[in-house]
Amino acid sequence: MGKRLSLHDLLESIVLPSKVIAEGDAASEIEMKSGEITNGRVVREDDQAVVVLPQTATAEAVTIRKTDILRRELSKVSNMPTGILNTLQEPQILDLLAYLISDVVERSGK
Repeated sequence: MGKRLSLHDLLESIVLPSKVIAEGDAASEIEMKSGEITNGRVVREDDQAVVVLPQTATAEAVTIRKTDILRRELSKVSNMPTGILNTLQEPQILDLLAYLISDVVERSGK
């Protein structure tokens, strides 16, 4: 994560996860003509179909034919829950930040 974000942006993404959602990280909500709704991350797409990995840990990828899609939107809410830092103790927060910025420090040579 630190490779693509500045330290400021990294901290902001943890504190305000839905402020900016990186392209490719946003979940999609797809409503089919049948009325069924699937939420998840698009993992593959071609002219005929979209393959979605639902947001549940145990769900398998779902293939949806594009002709079956009524509506498709990117989520404006991050998959990372707001307030995640509120659930951690200070040493855990510092460990998390150290881990996330470790490749920034390596890249900059500092």
